[in-house]
Amino acid sequence: MRDILYYGATAKHLQLAGHPIEKTIFPDGEISIRVAHSVENRVVYYIQSTASPVHDHLFELLMTVAALKQMRPKKIILMMPYFGYSRQNRLEDGGSIVSAQVVAELIGRSGIDALVTLDLHAPELVSVFPVPVYQISPERFLLEHIVAHVDRQSCVLVAPDKGAVARVRRLGRLLNMGTVILDKTRMGFHSVYTRHVVGAVSGKHCLIVDDMIDSGKTLIAATEQVLKQGAIAVHALATHGVFSGHAIANLADSPLQSVTVSNSIDQARLLGKAKFKVIDLQALISYYAKREKKTAEYSVLS
Repeated sequence: MRDILYYGATAKHLQLAGHPIEKTIFPDGEISIRVAHSVENRVVYYIQSTASPVHDHLFELLMTVAALKQMRPKKIILMMPYFGYSRQNRLEDGGSIVSAQVVAELIGRSGIDALVTLDLHAPELVSVFPVPVYQISPERFLLEHIVAHVDRQSCVLVAPDKGAVARVRRLGRLLNMGTVILDKTRMGFHSVYTRHVVGAVSGKHCLIVDDMIDSGKTLIAATEQVLKQGAIAVHALATHGVFSGHAIANLADSPLQSVTVSNSIDQARLLGKAKFKVIDLQALISYYAKREKKTAEYSVLS
């Protein structure tokens, strides 16, 4: 029988050729999940992220997998374009927990057979999940965007912190572009500043590349730093646009010329905001969701 695709609340904006999960919200806040089509002996692809509100969508995910599981599918493949807990991947002090590991265990033991995700913030989390995890690389659409919109002769790629260095250096090699690294020091949870620029930015356009933009504070600090060092203009490109709190307003008021993210998370809030651009992942997600895949073939996603 043919594979079947279902999508949750966080994937409606992708407009994929699948079936929505039927969710009822009761007056007290409880939810009820219903799967409307038979999935018996079929491979089910279920698309849902743990985007904000994180816990609502996480619980919807767990309930949906349970509903699918009881209908005896051949396999359940969870496709999670954005894994919201991936940054909480280390202990902060003796009384804390590794939250990403707890959530990975919940999802991995919910009844899914494999997880496909996009640009996981902490790649080491792959080994934490109790099921196979395969990552869709963002490299293709990042490269396509840069080739289409950036003058590579006058622009350098900028890593805003150490976590982005490997990504920026690889893109630089593939595109034959110069790269710059910002040595960032974080003072407390909310205060971020950059110490110095490693590389030449004077007289250059700068493209800051990262896996996600959340509060925007790191990005704004990085922008101000390279402008102080003589950069002509600064743009930003990231896979996931989280935009917590007042991030959108703060970025709109910042010296950044443009901010480009994918729609791994619904970016309806950016409509009409000229500084922000969105890369549509519908074709990419649809490609991996529709393909007939066997476990041995997942290596192509790495």
